[in-house]
Amino acid sequence: MENEVAKVEGNPYLAMMQKMVESGNVAQLKDMMDLQERWEAGEAKKVYSREFANTQLEIETVVKTKKNTQTHSNYADLSDIIESSKPIYTKHGFAIIFSEGDTAKDNHVRIIADVLHEIGHKETYHYDVPLDGAGLKGNANMIPIHGKASSVSYGRRYLMCMIWNIATGDDNDGNNQAPVQRLTDVQQAMLCKKIQDCKTNGELKEAYSYAIGQADILKDKESQLMFVAEKDKKLKELNPVKK
Repeated sequence: MENEVAKVEGNPYLAMMQKMVESGNVAQLKDMMDLQERWEAGEAKKVYSREFANTQLEIETVVKTKKNTQTHSNYADLSDIIESSKPIYTKHGFAIIFSEGDTAKDNHVRIIADVLHEIGHKETYHYDVPLDGAGLKGNANMIPIHGKASSVSYGRRYLMCMIWNIATGDDNDGNNQAPVQRLTDVQQAMLCKKIQDCKTNGELKEAYSYAIGQADILKDKESQLMFVAEKDKKLKELNPVKK
């Protein structure tokens, strides 16, 4: 990371700006400062993207060890996800700040994650989570404050999985079998939405290729079939048959 920081600090515009200051050429100094700022932002984004990819490469599957008594299914606990990912993403210069934001969806809370890199670039992600508080049969199973806390924890957990492309596998009860890897529900939903939001065939091709590629990394056949169906549906919408 030190080499990357040095590369950004070795700004080619600094020497030219110094000469302008020394010669009193203040008129062009502002334009040069704007160029410098854009250059630094571009370099910071390059470093961010490279280190982001390296981080995803190192983070392994998180095993689902917690039991949901309502759905009788296993899930990966937030602490397990943080424990597996934090040492890796911090090593690559990243930090994550969670907060809440406004959402237009009724009875939802928006969880926001700012992913910052030490070089200066930042990307922001969000996920709208239904407020918890009712069981599968619709009966209240917790007070509002506990329901919100549950929703916030859920949102943070799935944002972490979405951001770092963390696969979660079912607990194998110590049988030493490799956990099954698949895209999370949140990842599936976001990739489907990218396909659904396409305005042109070119955008559709790009979104579909990216979605299929993400599923192929994990050999996730279920997600692949889902993306194929979404692509075919969108293709018909963009190219209606003329009668």
